[in-house]
Amino acid sequence: MNYIEIISKNYPTIGCSIVGDPEIYDNIIWDNPNDIIPKATLDGLVLSTVRAGIWEKIKEYRDSRKFKGIYVSGKWFHNDADSRTQWLGLKDKGRDVLASGGSTTTVLTINHPVYGVVPINWTTMDGTSIQVTVQLAFDVVEKTGDLDGVMYGTGQYHKDYLYSSPTPETYNYKVGWPAVYGE
Repeated sequence: MNYIEIISKNYPTIGCSIVGDPEIYDNIIWDNPNDIIPKATLDGLVLSTVRAGIWEKIKEYRDSRKFKGIYVSGKWFHNDADSRTQWLGLKDKGRDVLASGGSTTTVLTINHPVYGVVPINWTTMDGTSIQVTVQLAFDVVEKTGDLDGVMYGTGQYHKDYLYSSPTPETYNYKVGWPAVYGE
């Protein structure tokens, strides 16, 4: 990380430019002499600035994996924002079924305007269609919550190691995550 990058990330309102190698402090041209930041101060910010940048990458990586499927009952299910909302609705429908005397093996249904009462089917990530039971709705919602917790915990694990590493730029944060569809 060079001096201009450190200044722009830590002092975004201070104007400066560089002539020559941005790794050499004396090459910085300050817009205002009153804004000069001592070399020792900038040198002291290198490690924390690198770590902060990599921490942002870890969060992006975590979030990119969050919606790539959850594995339940031998199948991968969509867990994007819309699917999560639909599964919460299916879980509510499952509770209604249980409250009216149904069991966890009951297949959930909808009242279709043309076909009448029909079973709810879900197309999984591999393209197969399966009927949604009360238990499946409960399990998908539970696993979704579990996945969110594990993703968060894995991110925190990597953050701890990142911030304790003397060479954060070499830290491999792409290991140890829960599997996603296609891996």
